[in-house]
Amino acid sequence: MALTVTQTDFRPNFKSYMDKVTEEQETIYIPRPRQKGGALISQDRLDWLESMLKLNLEL
Repeated sequence: MALTVTQTDFRPNFKSYMDKVTEEQETIYIPRPRQKGGALISQDRLDWLESMLKLNLEL
């Protein structure tokens, strides 16, 4: 399940959100007013996504 948090909440709680991402495989979305937002995912999830993309491109 993904979480959406504000920049204001994300900054002072960075460590706890990093823990959620790495320990609970949570995805954190951080929208920004009038700008593109961002997302935080674990390295494991990023590695998996990249390997799936590579597999798809090889087909």
